Amino acid sequence: MKRLFLYMTMLLSCVSLSAEKKPTNCGMIEIPIFPKDKLLVGIGYTNQYDTYISPLEYRGPQLDILWDNERRLKGIKNGDCALSFQSLLDIQMHTSTPESSTLRMYGGDIHYDAGWYYNWLSVAPGLRLKAGGQVGGTLGGIYCNRSGNNPANAHAAVRLSASVGAQYKWFLRHTDVTFYYQADLPVLGAAFSPDYEQSYYELSKYGYCHNICATTPANAFSIRQMLSADINFKHGTLTVGYKADIRQAKLNHLQQHQYAHSFMIGWRKGF
Repeated sequence: MKRLFLYMTMLLSCVSLSAEKKPTNCGMIEIPIFPKDKLLVGIGYTNQYDTYISPLEYRGPQLDILWDNERRLKGIKNGDCALSFQSLLDIQMHTSTPESSTLRMYGGDIHYDAGWYYNWLSVAPGLRLKAGGQVGGTLGGIYCNRSGNNPANAHAAVRLSASVGAQYKWFLRHTDVTFYYQADLPVLGAAFSPDYEQSYYELSKYGYCHNICATTPANAFSIRQMLSADINFKHGTLTVGYKADIRQAKLNHLQQHQYAHSFMIGWRKGF
């Protein structure tokens, strides 16, 4: 009888310890997603087209610097969901040239987006899904070394974007890998554009002439997609990824696009 009582006591103790260690999300793997802070550098390829400057497509290399920061917001305390805020700062510098030509185009853009998300943390073991919206803007421009009345064009835009993402944590024997995917689609905004055959001198002399244009996917379909993997080591985390940034517009009888593809890499030291 004493042995039976002892066995029952040991069994209840084990059950109690197991219950204390059990995640709050019904047995799913609890994912440590916040905070996330990455600084990535990318080398890639860009295809540019701007009929205000030239009827030709320009192609060349691009340098990317991307800062991605995400943190949890207070509010919903349920273990199965959470609110988060994300800051994305993307600095792009590029140079390109058309085929069979000595012309060269130089340019750069700064893109910033602030996003708010609703996160589902227990869709499946190790999986997180998120959906939300972003408020962002772009500032930059391009310059061509040819002679002419219109050798440069400025880039300025604001936008509201729909954004979705996913995260999956894969556990290996000696480490773990976390995969991230995110897609951002501008749905409404405004952008600066000179009018057809309107020089910047005329713009400065005569003032506004329909140079601020409303943008939607109908006249400025754009999308940014990012896929990356965080590989955790003893002394830090290695991030490798791919970013596709497709931006295009047809405003004031002018067309432009920039198709950029970059391989991203970063290292975050462990503490």
